[in-house]
Amino acid sequence: MKFGVNWTPFAAGVVAIGLLGAGFEGWLAAPLGALAAGSFALAARRSARTRHGRSDDQIAALQRALARRDDHLARTAHELRTPLASVTAALDLLRGDWVAPGREADEVLAEAAYAARHLAGLVDDVLDAAALNAGRLRLQIAAHRVQPLLDDGLRLLRLHAERSGVRLEVAPVDAGLAVRTDARRFQQVVANLVGNAVKVAPRGSTVRLLAVEGGRRVRFVVADDGPGLTPAHRTQLFSPFAGGTETPGTGLGLFVSQRLVQRMGGNIGHGEPGHGAEFWFDLPRALPPRLHVASAAGAAR
Repeated sequence: MKFGVNWTPFAAGVVAIGLLGAGFEGWLAAPLGALAAGSFALAARRSARTRHGRSDDQIAALQRALARRDDHLARTAHELRTPLASVTAALDLLRGDWVAPGREADEVLAEAAYAARHLAGLVDDVLDAAALNAGRLRLQIAAHRVQPLLDDGLRLLRLHAERSGVRLEVAPVDAGLAVRTDARRFQQVVANLVGNAVKVAPRGSTVRLLAVEGGRRVRFVVADDGPGLTPAHRTQLFSPFAGGTETPGTGLGLFVSQRLVQRMGGNIGHGEPGHGAEFWFDLPRALPPRLHVASAAGAAR
């Protein structure tokens, strides 16, 4: 899921109204249709290869792949409906004057904004997976200070954690620490890792995020006190549609995150088995933007 775009609650309402019109289903028809078309294409290839002597084991593996993809497409559709229903309910409350002006209305708008951002993140996972596979995703990589990136990316995640009864703890970051990254995609990766941790963390527990400086790279670590990763799950974490049926989401978040981090010159992985789960990713360290500009100006003289 991704939170890179800074929507205001009012903008979220406007977008939600647009989605509730005729445009929403058509908007999603292309990417979801493309995935469905992929399933049919795979089925056609399976049939052709059967005629050319495919083994029973290979045919069975293709059938399992098709069933897994169909299952995750159904889960994706369900995940898309949930936040859309929240936006619809919030707008109905506001339009019907069923909430009092002031704090109560602000809370309803905040819920609508969170749901709309969550919906956008789910759709982006589907679109980004297709774009990455086709080699069409373009990144805007530059030097960015870490603290502002985290502040923007975690704003709504804090609301999500609060609603889930989970404490989100972010270790202090040096004001001069910077990395080379695409700001929007960095926040998408953080949102995926932290969002996943909040989903599985027990109520009353803590999800921790810290940035560790290490020479020419900066490592970002997300740790939770949830049930941890099973051995079977660990072997396919970064595969598309790898999430288990008990895990909410499209099953694309970690796959997209891995490809994005790699495209930004970094690595991503998970910690050793133990209490809870730990994920990390690292990126190339950079000079803070202002210092970089100042040194370039000095060299020009």
